[in-house]
Amino acid sequence: MQHDLKRSSHTLFRRATSRRFSAASLAFALAFVLSLLWFGWRGFVFVGVVVPPLIYLSLHRWCTAIPMRPKAPDANAPVTTPPITSSDPITPPPPQYARTLFQPQISTHSGAISGISVVPRFHIDTQFSSGMSDLEKGSASHCKVDILTDTLRALRIFYKSSPTPVVINYKLSTAELEDPRFAAKLEWELERFDLHPSSLRLVLPSQHCKHPPQQTTVSVSNDLKAMGCSLAINGFASGPHCVEIVEKCGVELAIIEPTLTMGVDRNTNRRRIFSTVIAMAQDLDIETLACNVRTAGEHTLLSQLGCDHVQGDGIVSPMPLDETAAWVRIHLEKLAHLHSVGSGIY
Repeated sequence: MQHDLKRSSHTLFRRATSRRFSAASLAFALAFVLSLLWFGWRGFVFVGVVVPPLIYLSLHRWCTAIPMRPKAPDANAPVTTPPITSSDPITPPPPQYARTLFQPQISTHSGAISGISVVPRFHIDTQFSSGMSDLEKGSASHCKVDILTDTLRALRIFYKSSPTPVVINYKLSTAELEDPRFAAKLEWELERFDLHPSSLRLVLPSQHCKHPPQQTTVSVSNDLKAMGCSLAINGFASGPHCVEIVEKCGVELAIIEPTLTMGVDRNTNRRRIFSTVIAMAQDLDIETLACNVRTAGEHTLLSQLGCDHVQGDGIVSPMPLDETAAWVRIHLEKLAHLHSVGSGIY
């Protein structure tokens, strides 16, 4: 194959050169004849001495400007890759990690800690994330983490450090609700950590408020209730099937849609809607939790409207396990101090 390419390239070069020499010979003959007719022997000297060097130089310049075809690689030659040296830039993959944070909620009636919600957070190192596409960031955010194990481990630590029982809100996934053996698996995990099922409040996803409850969801929910766990529903008042899911699954806590909480103290229409949602929950004989509380005004108004529990960055932001345990201990000391001051006044 290489020999054929070389021969075809030589043939093309020879044909182009012959065409060029034919034109040059014709021009040289015409110049020789005209010079003899017009200038005599002086024209003969000019044509014979000056014109041939000029023609030779022009032909040499033209031949060197002809592009040569690159040499075809040999198919039988071994493929070699350049060695990687220490100077070659090697970009490591972006570090991905996940950790479980916790956010306490407090009762609007007594100020006591009524539960602690599990808030999983996924992180990508910022020095690498700037050059990543949205698709890469989305795929990196799904790194695996055993949130349930972290939840039970935290619950065990809270039991040891807190003098009062603490309930942790754990959000169930769709896969867990569709697993008929999830209740048995959870019961085994609770026994392994030596925990009582009543210390765990399982939260159904908000999508169940928008669609009729499936038979598998109802069955798994009833198994969890029979085991001793309490149930809550996320996104209450965000869909037409809130009442149906509460009645069929035995929900005891309604976590109100967070968009209704934002600016409820400044928006009259939102305040009316929130009051209606509270009244509906009271008719169903379930407690209510308002999330995403950011200001003291929202906290005060929600308490006045009859919401049972509040949670949000305005109270305390999600924290790691050690910081949450310290916050719980300090909050309980404050409550004990307030009770002692109140009893002294009376």
